[in-house]
Amino acid sequence: MKIDVILSTFNRPRLLKVAIDSILGQTSKDWELWVLDDGSSYDFKKQIILPYKDSRIHFFQGEKLKLSERYAGSRISFLVNYLLDRSSNELVSYLCDDDYYWPEAIGGVIDFFKNHPEVNVGFGKLTYSHSESDERPREKRELRYFENPIMPFNKLDHNQVIHRRECLKYVKWPGSGFPWPLGPDAFFFSELSKMYTFYPINVWFSNKLLHPHNVQQLKHLEQLEVRE
Repeated sequence: MKIDVILSTFNRPRLLKVAIDSILGQTSKDWELWVLDDGSSYDFKKQIILPYKDSRIHFFQGEKLKLSERYAGSRISFLVNYLLDRSSNELVSYLCDDDYYWPEAIGGVIDFFKNHPEVNVGFGKLTYSHSESDERPREKRELRYFENPIMPFNKLDHNQVIHRRECLKYVKWPGSGFPWPLGPDAFFFSELSKMYTFYPINVWFSNKLLHPHNVQQLKHLEQLEVRE
């Protein structure tokens, strides 16, 4: 059993490297990472593609768009669907370019799904850091996790959710015309929760960086600049 990690990125080269390195540092080797750059203004090939030689990492580059074109609809849906169409492993998870996975994340969730064939959707422990240099041990960080299965999805962050690929036959990310303010990621997981219970996986899974440039915190997306 392997997992596909879906990661889209725009203008965050330094944080993106942290995210990629967290996948390379996994205790399990049973993964493939799918990265789509959405037309960043920096040299994506030079700074990101060339330094990484692992055959399990698949890089794609999108065309450069005007901001008005980029956010006319749901860009995130297009990016995620692009990568989902090219991947094929049994499990699927998602990672933002400013977050990272804990080292035992992938191994832990693979073991869980192997031992629980009846479960289609699960969630691991999500921690929060307030700066890139946050040195607090993960046990001392804010934690988003529930001890029991839950519905609906809105209690979780999509970076802590894992589902079987089989789920995509019945629930899909919305099309590219889906209005941005409604949140296509929240919509997808909300629809997923109508069909499946989300089961807790007792493993440290991901860390979310809280900063002024979180996409969900931006009032004007033009503020999203390259963070070297």
